[in-house]
Amino acid sequence: MCLTLFNYADAYNRDCGNGRNGRNHTNGSGMVWKVDTSFRLRLRSAQLNGSHQGHPTASLPDMPRFSKTCPLRFYSFLILCVGLWVVWIVSAPFLPVAWSRTDAEVDAEQDEDDFGLDKDEGDPADLQDALDEEGDGDDIEQDEDDATDAPFMEDEETSEEGADEPDDALDRSEEPPVGGFSGDSPLHFDPDDVATAAPSRAGSNETARDAMAVRLLKTEAAIARGDLDEAQALWRDVPGEEVAKFDIYNRLVPGYMKRGEFLKALEVLLLQQALVDHAPDDVEVLSDPNLKRTLENDIRLIVKTKLEEAGLQAVVKQYAPRFPTDLALLRLATLYDAQGDYERTGEVLRRFMADFPNHPDTADARTRANAVQDKIKVLRHRIGVVLPLRGAMAPFGQAVLDGIRLAIGQYNEAHPKSVIGWGVRDVDEAETPFSTWLTTYRPMALVGPLLSRDVNRIVPLISKTDLLLITPGATASEVVGLGTSVVRNAFSTRAQCRAIAGRAAGEMRLKRFAVLYPAHRSGPDWMKCFSEEVARQGGQVVVAESYPPGATDFATPIGRIAEKGLRTAEDGLAIDAIFLPADAAEAGLIVPQLAFHGIVGVALLGINSWNDPEFLKRAGRHAEGALFADGFFLESKQPSVRAFVAAYQKRFGRPPDLLAAQGYDATWWILKAIASGADTPKKVALAVTAMKRYEGASGDVSEIQNGEAIKRPFFIQVKKGRFVQVE
Repeated sequence: MCLTLFNYADAYNRDCGNGRNGRNHTNGSGMVWKVDTSFRLRLRSAQLNGSHQGHPTASLPDMPRFSKTCPLRFYSFLILCVGLWVVWIVSAPFLPVAWSRTDAEVDAEQDEDDFGLDKDEGDPADLQDALDEEGDGDDIEQDEDDATDAPFMEDEETSEEGADEPDDALDRSEEPPVGGFSGDSPLHFDPDDVATAAPSRAGSNETARDAMAVRLLKTEAAIARGDLDEAQALWRDVPGEEVAKFDIYNRLVPGYMKRGEFLKALEVLLLQQALVDHAPDDVEVLSDPNLKRTLENDIRLIVKTKLEEAGLQAVVKQYAPRFPTDLALLRLATLYDAQGDYERTGEVLRRFMADFPNHPDTADARTRANAVQDKIKVLRHRIGVVLPLRGAMAPFGQAVLDGIRLAIGQYNEAHPKSVIGWGVRDVDEAETPFSTWLTTYRPMALVGPLLSRDVNRIVPLISKTDLLLITPGATASEVVGLGTSVVRNAFSTRAQCRAIAGRAAGEMRLKRFAVLYPAHRSGPDWMKCFSEEVARQGGQVVVAESYPPGATDFATPIGRIAEKGLRTAEDGLAIDAIFLPADAAEAGLIVPQLAFHGIVGVALLGINSWNDPEFLKRAGRHAEGALFADGFFLESKQPSVRAFVAAYQKRFGRPPDLLAAQGYDATWWILKAIASGADTPKKVALAVTAMKRYEGASGDVSEIQNGEAIKRPFFIQVKKGRFVQVE
């Protein structure tokens, strides 16, 4: 009682000092912290009646207004409280045992005093900081104006496929209250309802109820600051509490939908479905038969109308072989079929039939798969694709394949009456002989493989045909058939040497160079190639040093470069630039050591493996001005690159890389040849090799010369700690 009176007196005293009465004391979320006669800190809900400095506030119980003598009355109140406290202490030994407090209660009171929550103002961050400490709480009501409470499907258009869904799908504003829902909206939670519905799980003792209240308050704080993932994580490993979880999840779905995070919304809906499917018998509030139907309709609507290809693939990967993987596979088959990607359509339908043999749509899927095979066989024009799709090289092969699919999809959308088909084969496939595959699909040209050794293995098999093979990855100096049946669209070692040497010795007019290269892998080839190209441009490599595999201390080779190369200009051996054909990690270690050993003021030249954030991280400020060439730059301002990046990201949900760009361009060379009237493999080969002035995602091609695509690369320089394309 004493502390309660002191609390009121202190509040009114501060209000007097501020020139107004009845000032509210909240924690920034509409909740008032008070001390009651049980000497325990408890959270009480308050009716919202306004705002204070942008935060919701709540009114304290009505009290008589103080006059201008507030300070005097405050101290009188304080003296009275102290007196009552003394009386309590003196009489405590003579009171009944039930009135005295245990040591545990005293410790709990001390812990509660450590909260430090007596704040006139507050915000969600302050609230979260306080909740990170130990605490108690009872009842909580949600703010009915919470932004995430509104139905999230307002003004949303649904696709034709979703037209047969119920009108109320994903609109929960008309649902009856379920379990812990209270108030005008079904999106409010009352912990007392949980205690009633499942007393064994929702607070059969005060400790459990307090923990529940704290978790709910943390959830409110997370939602208030927009951290929906954190709000979900707070309930991930909590046993029981089915109704509470269902209600919290119900609040998260609209938030994710409004953000366009449809996969996360789908995940939460599936969690709700699992709660309904596995709810204990005593949780009657989740036994409503309409709940499961509503959830399933919501899930169907997201999969059928909201998810793009990348999202559908993610669903298949995460949830196979159960619902809603069946929906995602059928949707993918429809998308691929519309794009003319018949090979992938058949693949997806075959997986559907294998994973869902007893599904109601399995018979229809079998019919569709047979029809797709017929389309592949009767298509007039097809492109063959041979890539590594298994094992360690699979990610690289998939990148090229995605670029190919994008190009063919764009062409078929623009030419619906002359659809181009394509067939995909793993480069190491042994089930069907390569010659049989060629006879079955009769491609107009081939894209792939990636590795030079695979190109050398396949070329003899097509030597007796008129097929042209375009490799988007083989970079070896010697490739069988290059210039006859093989065209290379790859940024080879020779192309890089030619580009960086031409830029340095030609446009930058640098004459004397040093080379520091690894004595393993392709290091010696880089040194030889660069030296030859520099000499062709009128320059000279005055010193070249190597370092052993795995080196981290480069003092010895750098010292030799300094000794041989950094002499006076009169000696004619001062260097203008140093070429480092190392990967991003090694180059990031070498560059700072060059500066440490006094090699400064010279140009730093590198290779396309520097196009990696790791190089910037390791080299730091010493990388400023470093220059290298690459076959693709994600942040290029060139229209052809920007269009490719935008289309790729939209379809696959991730940024493209060099291999995707090279596969995309190689495919478009073939498509343009077909569009120009080339209707046989021989005519396609002639049209591609005669191509000039092609603006591509992997660089602008001027011509095809002896099987090499001659194009200007992307020159990239480090400026202010960032990679920037330079002209």
